Amino acid sequence: MSTYIRHAGSSYRYAAAKTVQQLVDIGGYIEVNQDQEGIELTLLFPDESVYPDVLVGGGIAISTAPCQTGWLVEEAYADHGWGPFLYDLALELAGSEGLMSDRCTVTDDAYDVWHYYYANRSDVTAIPLDDCRFGQVYDIGKCSRWDEQDAELLNHRYVIKGGRIIPKLKELGLWRDAKTATAQAQLIRYSGHLYRLSATDEFRTTVMKQAKQHGFDAWLADWDPDAVGEYEEDYLDEYLGEYSIEVHEDTDALVFDTLDDDSTQLIGDLPVVLVHHTATGALEGIKERGGLVPALTLGLELGYRESGAYVFLTTETGGPAVQGYQDRAVQRYGGDPVMLEIKTTLSSVFPDPDDEDISSGRRQFATDFVPQGWILS
Repeated sequence: MSTYIRHAGSSYRYAAAKTVQQLVDIGGYIEVNQDQEGIELTLLFPDESVYPDVLVGGGIAISTAPCQTGWLVEEAYADHGWGPFLYDLALELAGSEGLMSDRCTVTDDAYDVWHYYYANRSDVTAIPLDDCRFGQVYDIGKCSRWDEQDAELLNHRYVIKGGRIIPKLKELGLWRDAKTATAQAQLIRYSGHLYRLSATDEFRTTVMKQAKQHGFDAWLADWDPDAVGEYEEDYLDEYLGEYSIEVHEDTDALVFDTLDDDSTQLIGDLPVVLVHHTATGALEGIKERGGLVPALTLGLELGYRESGAYVFLTTETGGPAVQGYQDRAVQRYGGDPVMLEIKTTLSSVFPDPDDEDISSGRRQFATDFVPQGWILS
């Protein structure tokens, strides 16, 4: 059974979809990345003055449904009300085959979009998934069915009559192939401003090579001999999980809980994501200095360090220790608590000298400087 997630405070609530003219007015455009796995659309804002600190305003990824009866939304995110616009683009891409919701999770905001299509859009037809082969989540060739109350509208695929937005974007030059993106566009995507990109197949291939050097083949032969040489990729996440390691959901990097000799060897020189807890009142100073410096990480004047001036990073995203970091940051800099994701490597950080003799030291790290380009969000 799928998990229906309803929660407040997500990135967009349903409102009238933005228009092509509004995209023109802010100098934005859509970048299209299509491969055998599916299609990913990314909304880019080259002019930083439009939405300060947000150069990537959203994205949506769709792929063929497991039951082969249409397309499904794998991921969607948006800022400043651009979510419905991106969903409309996905509908047009799906064409007569139709578009359905993710079969595992649907956020509160995504539900509102689907409900609006179901109840209010005369140009969108909701077709029950009567021809869909239902099964459990991850069953090969099957889609999971939504059984929760008020979720029946998610057991439909949605077909839009005609397509007027994409042709207009192409006419205006605002529908651009990611494979031929300019250097400026690549800089926008990777400049350290807010962006979300799924880990690529190439990165997972690199992780698999690292895992094989570490002992994956022997582990798989013991775990499932029939999978050796056939379905190895399906077991990569399971193997990483043995060491409390995961592939990051949004970028080419690994995340982990604690480090020991085995997990350190497995990670090697692959990128990892750590977090830094601070307050919104410190963000302007971070931008001015081109990154995180010790003076912006609860500096020596607060008396929390014995081993010198460092920038402190951690794997912890919650708990009493994190609450303490956040409270002190808010007291020092003002604003609200904020967690920054930092993409780095283990060779670029070292265990926190003040904590390396206690259990938290396996989650605490330090470095002299974090360039702004390392900051994912």
